[in-house]
Amino acid sequence: MAITDITNKILEEARKRADLLRADADATAQHIIEETEEKKKELKEAHQKKLSKAIEENKKKIVLAAELEVKRKLDAQKRALIEEVFALAAKELSSLSDKEYEEVITALAQSLPEKSAQTLRVPEQRKTVTEQAIKKAGITCAAVQTSPNITGGFIVEGENFSYNLSFEEIIANKKSELEVSVAKLLFD
Repeated sequence: MAITDITNKILEEARKRADLLRADADATAQHIIEETEEKKKELKEAHQKKLSKAIEENKKKIVLAAELEVKRKLDAQKRALIEEVFALAAKELSSLSDKEYEEVITALAQSLPEKSAQTLRVPEQRKTVTEQAIKKAGITCAAVQTSPNITGGFIVEGENFSYNLSFEEIIANKKSELEVSVAKLLFD
């Protein structure tokens, strides 16, 4: 065997070995690429799931916040309507005819346990009618004072008592008692 044959044989074996190493390297590289693609796909799916979950959670939060805002606004409108109903009731009481007003005041005064008072506070615009109704109910007062803060009704004060039967006070008391009932009537 000549040196050229030995050299050619060594070169041939080196080429075969290089081809085997190249084929093995290509297979390893392909395997790494496939694993990387699989991991990439898994990561993408996991990220997509997280993103979908986050979007869904945010959507729920936004919807809940919007529902709460609508409820808050609706409740505010309901309260405003209830306030309007009670304001209308006060206006109706204040606009009673003198005869109707006197009947209401007489009935209120007759409900009092005390029949003698030191001071009677009455509305400026209905002083005479209120005094007549109080006398008709059998209540005596040492002094009568007008009050611009009273639109109807009266306040009677004695040494050990004070009864506020002004329309404003009566409506305020009834409002706290009836607010739930009025809301049910209006909104159910």
